[in-house]
Amino acid sequence: FFLSITKLGFIPIFEVIIVFAIILSFLSIIVDLNSDSCKYLSGIVIGRSDLTKSFGYGKQEVMSEHICEVVRTILEKAKRLGLKTYMGGNIGKSSVEFIKDLFEKDLLDCIETRNVILKLNKDNVNNLFETIKSMLNFESEWLEYKHKHYSKFSKSYLNRSKEIKNRLV
Repeated sequence: FFLSITKLGFIPIFEVIIVFAIILSFLSIIVDLNSDSCKYLSGIVIGRSDLTKSFGYGKQEVMSEHICEVVRTILEKAKRLGLKTYMGGNIGKSSVEFIKDLFEKDLLDCIETRNVILKLNKDNVNNLFETIKSMLNFESEWLEYKHKHYSKFSKSYLNRSKEIKNRLV
């Protein structure tokens, strides 16, 4: 499974990547993309779910014409500033054509979920639906693993807390 992930272009979770980036979620940040502080950035991440909510829409509107146009405008500005561009927020099969279009116009470098970052390239974009399916399957399995792993600790923490409180009685 790991080899197929790396062939698709996934950036392994254990690899430490430091990127000066901001999450563009709110209208005030979009307006400030040309500010002096942006010269310290190397990239931006557009969280479409939060962006959509900042316009007063529901999460299901991430692929609306209005949000797609806002995202496109932000990415165009970012590329003019020489920034790497990342996009997340409800990545799924409904996003495939939009992602392909942005990649082909050289506006989008990576897509991301909360736990997986994918550097786009011709190979994974040509098979984007399957790539996204692999990303989401991996993320789901990763979250299930974390739940199982950390629930063991949470029970012991809760027991310890109860023991400490019993000392106070």
